[in-house]
Amino acid sequence: MRGKKLILLLMLAGLLQTGTSQSERQVRKFVRQQLSWYPHLHLLDLYKSCYQDFMGAEHLVTNSEVANYYVQKELSEMDTAAYVQGFLEPCGLYGNYMRVPLAFVKDGTVPADSLVSWFVQSSGAEPPHTLEEWMARWDKIERIIDQMDLQLPEYESDKATIRAIFEQGGYASVHSKEFKQHYHPHYRIVSRKILRKNKRLFHGQPFLR
Repeated sequence: MRGKKLILLLMLAGLLQTGTSQSERQVRKFVRQQLSWYPHLHLLDLYKSCYQDFMGAEHLVTNSEVANYYVQKELSEMDTAAYVQGFLEPCGLYGNYMRVPLAFVKDGTVPADSLVSWFVQSSGAEPPHTLEEWMARWDKIERIIDQMDLQLPEYESDKATIRAIFEQGGYASVHSKEFKQHYHPHYRIVSRKILRKNKRLFHGQPFLR
């Protein structure tokens, strides 16, 4: 009897250990992928992608007219040639939301009104999470990034900025200045479920499955 109990305990410990290692592998894979795309990124940029995936589009514009105004304004101001992200990019660890480059509107891949509609529909597309849930999730992610010892620029300063955001009762942040300077990000986040329904517009996009 004792032998069976010991085996069950060992199996349970193994499952827990496997779960932890899988979580760590997901974070490490995400970070390595982001660095391969954006070598000049900061911790703030990793943070932004992760909260976009976890918290979704709840904090974004939910009025179609206002959303369209800002999309048109950004389109008129952006330099398409400088924008290097030409693919649908999954956000965070699970890709519940994806970044749709405004360059896709510029080159005619996606009609502007369609992007605005998807963007607005994405608010509430996934079950909502609380700030406390997000803070706990980010704490785990940040600890793993700490262990990776990436020597990211302004790392401790970015960690302090994130803590300050939490202390103010918020979670949203902007991209780092260096990220903006190098990559000129112009995109809208859209629920992956919505994009899948319109995947005929996106031929050969590797992350839209």
